[in-house]
Amino acid sequence: MGNNESAFFGDLHNHCNMSYAHGDLEDAIRNAQQRLDFVSVTGHAHWPDMPEATERTGHIVEFHEEGFEKLKRNWAGALEKLAAAERPGEFVTFPGFEVHSSADGDRAVIYRDPDGEILYPDSVPELDRRLAELKAGGRPAFGLPHHIGYHQGARGINWDTFEEDASPVVEIFSMHGGAETTEGPLPFLHSMGPADWRSTMQYGLAQGRVFGVIANTDHHSAHPGSYGHGMAGVWARELTREGIWAALMNRRTFALTGDRMRLDYRLGGTSMGGIRAPGRAEGLELRLEAGAAIDYVDIIHNNRLARRITPVDMRPGVAAPGAVATPAAAATPGAAPLGAAGAIRTKIYLEVGWGPRGRRAPWEVDFGITAGEIIEVEPRFRGPDVLTPEQDGDGAAGAFYSQCSCHDEHSVHFETITYGNPTSSTPGTQGVCLDVRIPLEAKIWARLNGVY
Repeated sequence: MGNNESAFFGDLHNHCNMSYAHGDLEDAIRNAQQRLDFVSVTGHAHWPDMPEATERTGHIVEFHEEGFEKLKRNWAGALEKLAAAERPGEFVTFPGFEVHSSADGDRAVIYRDPDGEILYPDSVPELDRRLAELKAGGRPAFGLPHHIGYHQGARGINWDTFEEDASPVVEIFSMHGGAETTEGPLPFLHSMGPADWRSTMQYGLAQGRVFGVIANTDHHSAHPGSYGHGMAGVWARELTREGIWAALMNRRTFALTGDRMRLDYRLGGTSMGGIRAPGRAEGLELRLEAGAAIDYVDIIHNNRLARRITPVDMRPGVAAPGAVATPAAAATPGAAPLGAAGAIRTKIYLEVGWGPRGRRAPWEVDFGITAGEIIEVEPRFRGPDVLTPEQDGDGAAGAFYSQCSCHDEHSVHFETITYGNPTSSTPGTQGVCLDVRIPLEAKIWARLNGVY
């Protein structure tokens, strides 16, 4: 806040068919470029304590082993493709791979520089030692704990072996669910099992662990940034490899479940991600821009709700006790007045889909406003919910089938494919959100497959 930083958005944990998963790496990169500022496309590499194959688990062991060997063959080519996709100031890439651990929880290993080797440690503590050696040798990398909430021993995190130097940030949300607490609104739903409270973010904090938080998709169909599956936010001085890396190392990070949001705060003189000694309470300065109208903001202290800030508290000139409502928080999108007579800044979201389950529906959409200006275009594109090679994958459309092809100050054109909502509680829609500044007399319009 006030230090010349900007918010950037990425996904550091997702998969494609360079190991076991679906979709080409080229499609994964193109999907990432649609929605993200930075990405690592991670391959499945190693599982030192993988359970022995049984009649029930034999197929799981088999596709993991095949995926590990496939990544070995594809690793050099993947490094080249990721490096070639980087555009400093526009799009940043990081190499990465995944190491499973039944005992201590999985890690995605992310390299800072565009090269690096696959590591084959016999445990997470051994991995952390290897990462320390790499850092000392001028080749920094870190281990990203992910889907941490599972039971310890069943690939949930082991906070007793967690090393802050090796893992400055922790993934607390992905398509597996939310691991902040076991009593939140985002349960674990994947077939790997339920969450355990001793593996949650709040439990780790209660043990005195220090870490920042991010979210990623863990998507398995070449869709980094798949909408609703998780996204990492960082505050960085520049969109470069060095800038994003510094933000991660300094824990200038926040976790998102869907829409792009911009969240930052300062407690006294300490910025988000910093460490301060216990002492007298000081004022909390909060900055928040959301993807839609804000329901509330919870302030948690020692894992307990200290304050709930409502939209009433966010009105200009109103501050919740113990907090300062900054102009950025007061101007959160939701038709907030901008000062100019008859003008507002807001967000307009158009999504398409529905229809019978499993039926393919192609869309060609033009969407815009008759007056004013589009400030930002946010694609909210999803990939299919597939995880293993045993599930149907790319189909005839491949993995790159949603794209914004052009836009100007008044309109955007996008094309996509939907297949209907898979359940009554799981959306399969696709859409685009426009951040706009418009006069009150402006009209919103859309043309869907040629029909206004």
